[in-house]
Amino acid sequence: MDALHSSAFDPLGLDTNLALTSIGAHKFRSGKEEHLYNPQTIYLLQQATRRGDYSLFKQYTACLEDETKPFHLRGLMEFKYAENPIPLEDVEPVESIVKRFKTGAMSYGSISQEAHECMAIAMNTIGGKSNSGEGGESIDRLTIGKDGKNRCSAIKQVASGRFGVTSRYLVSAKRDPDQDGTGSKTRRRRTSSGWKGISMDREDSSFYTGCEPDLATATS
Repeated sequence: MDALHSSAFDPLGLDTNLALTSIGAHKFRSGKEEHLYNPQTIYLLQQATRRGDYSLFKQYTACLEDETKPFHLRGLMEFKYAENPIPLEDVEPVESIVKRFKTGAMSYGSISQEAHECMAIAMNTIGGKSNSGEGGESIDRLTIGKDGKNRCSAIKQVASGRFGVTSRYLVSAKRDPDQDGTGSKTRRRRTSSGWKGISMDREDSSFYTGCEPDLATATS
């Protein structure tokens, strides 16, 4: 305790270096706290996607699912098996369980249009729900695409009308969590950086109806 205190304070003016040493609790540091996402797992994920190599992807997931190293609370637990197991036919089928799956709310300006559409397609394929995030969606995603894929997010966010919220946008939702006046970024909403709007399709004028001034400038 004394060593930690001395490393952060210098009441005697001894010109002690007060720079705190990172123990790797939040960001990976070699030889420090272990993380699930480390140079090995990131490398495997990048190579698997770049090469389209499913065997590398399985190595990546094996690293994440290794319960011999307790990164999560579940890694400290063991299954307690019932003396009389429930018959498999009485267990809810996978096809029913996945319908309750939902993705996190991320605007496509933050993760890219390709990633945003990919999650929507995946959730619509299995019967789950993807979330549009505050960025909304272009009008061509509200209907089935020419390739037969559904890119429409089932959960639509209103978020103070940012990027233009039309009646067509709203009725395409299966669930509408209106964030106006709620959420973690309510106070920030009127001071959003203009660059977030730059990645949007400039041909889609419906996005700009009701935009905040900074975003309208960035996309006009």
